[in-house]
Amino acid sequence: AESGLQEAEYFLGLIHYNGQGVIQDYEDAYNWFVKAAHHGSSQAQNQVAMLLLEGLGVEKNETKAVHYFRMAAEQGDADAQCNLGVLIMKGRGVPQSDKEAVEWYRLAAVQEDAAAMANLGSMLLAGRGVAQNDKEAMRWFREAAAQGEPMALFHVGLMYELGRGGVAQCEEQAKQWYSMAAEQGFPKAMINLWLLNLPLFLRIILSSKCWKEFGFSSVVFVFAAYVAQFHI
Repeated sequence: AESGLQEAEYFLGLIHYNGQGVIQDYEDAYNWFVKAAHHGSSQAQNQVAMLLLEGLGVEKNETKAVHYFRMAAEQGDADAQCNLGVLIMKGRGVPQSDKEAVEWYRLAAVQEDAAAMANLGSMLLAGRGVAQNDKEAMRWFREAAAQGEPMALFHVGLMYELGRGGVAQCEEQAKQWYSMAAEQGFPKAMINLWLLNLPLFLRIILSSKCWKEFGFSSVVFVFAAYVAQFHI
């Protein structure tokens, strides 16, 4: 009976959240989600946390958001596990801990949560909270990329550009992966794709090493001279 009650309460929360057949009202949605959350619905607990995090229908409170994410995460909700990992990684509403963030990402990743797989890959690539491991990072990036996750698509491209993660360096492959991420509006992918399409000498000029050695004015002058030739 309680299961049916929490489902009904969660459904009413969704109706008010989305404005389906009623005027959209985040406060009413929050109240229904809270009722369902306290009856044990992990989906509702995750929704309550999201509303608290964004300050929709309720005063923004990251500490309470962490509390509700943790309630859902401990029930095995993959979305909540990933969301909790993000807040712990950033130290929002909870003490910062890369190690604990990785633990939550991994729990969600084994449930095939794409965002968690991409985040776990990033932590492995950087060696944050876990031993640095390019090949394992690439494995998670590929699995998330298979679901179309933009950050993962970008990172697969990055691995090909740099020749890391057990793959040979290949700019054409990098461009393909960057393009897929860029189509979803991922900014870093757009920038890297643009850079890869520039002539090699310009890429060298725009590198951080070149800026340090020759200074801002010299780099800007050479780049402007190159661009100017197309506007004569």
